[in-house]
Amino acid sequence: MDGIWRPASGATSGRITRECKEPKTLAFFQNALYEVTFNKRGKHSQSQLALLAKIPTKESIKNWEPVSVLLAPNGIKTLPENARTFDDYIKMKWKPATITTAPERVHVLGRAGMQGKRRQYGLQPRIAGTIHVGMGQNLSALVTRVHPNERPYQLWDRRQVIVLTSRTFYGKQTVFVGDPDTTANYLASLLVQCSQFDAYMEHLLNRLCSNNYSAPIPIIDLLRQYPYRMMDVVLPTGNEGAVYMLVSTRETDFTYIGETSNLKQRLDRHNDGSVKTTSAPYLRPWGYLGFVCGFPPDDSNSRKAFEAAWKHSIAHRLANSPTRTLTSDQKLKAGLDVANSPRWRSMKLKLVRTGKV
Repeated sequence: MDGIWRPASGATSGRITRECKEPKTLAFFQNALYEVTFNKRGKHSQSQLALLAKIPTKESIKNWEPVSVLLAPNGIKTLPENARTFDDYIKMKWKPATITTAPERVHVLGRAGMQGKRRQYGLQPRIAGTIHVGMGQNLSALVTRVHPNERPYQLWDRRQVIVLTSRTFYGKQTVFVGDPDTTANYLASLLVQCSQFDAYMEHLLNRLCSNNYSAPIPIIDLLRQYPYRMMDVVLPTGNEGAVYMLVSTRETDFTYIGETSNLKQRLDRHNDGSVKTTSAPYLRPWGYLGFVCGFPPDDSNSRKAFEAAWKHSIAHRLANSPTRTLTSDQKLKAGLDVANSPRWRSMKLKLVRTGKV
């Protein structure tokens, strides 16, 4: 088998680099910081931090001799602030070690079945190609560049600015390359940008944090404010309880009002045919148009009373409708009006709208 291996072309070498996700070249310089790329029982572990102890000679690299490093204790992901010499690192439990070449791994390149492998030291630079790779870490220094009109230095969200400026211990440790005024103005413009997520959170806070109890009950309108598709809305999985309105996604004239302690489990039961009233196959699947929540915990009597009042309100409106029909929005509004009636107002209920026919 060894006889079939031959030096890779430049294109193939690039594919090996992308496949093995390790650097094609490895730079050695004073105080270089690396991560170990493979496990070796009793010696070191993958992703363990390694500080170059001695710059290897060209001859030793040519002969693939081990590289001398100081290994950080497992779990340590940043350099200690007060370490100035190798003796300081030794006192902080960093251990002298040598790193050899990593085990050769064969990578399949493309559909043709061609295979490639590379002999390389088991080290990779401790560096982030994008600052988000450094999430959760405090870096001792950071040099970066941002620019409004140059790729790849463009940012598009203010959260990126927050991440970028919070990766070092002190602001002075973050250095921006480029014109200071252009950089500062660009970062400032990003910080005042709003997104669909900001609008959604603002909507929730306005509906949930109001102290005006004389105002009508709040409608949490996920249909308009939720930043993703309605099919991606995560239903509450707790047992807080709600009174809900379903609609058949096949025959949208069919709706159902019920109460439950758990919205997620109840919808699953409707859609697996466990609830007799909604078990007809030609009506399934069912989806929530909306639900009223805010009832006292474990108070099924209040939920059942509200369910009955909602159904009565719909029946009353149907009886007084010239066409003897109501739209789904009109049925949902009947529940809203019940929640705003004197009997239920003191409970401070909330209507969550999750769908539309």
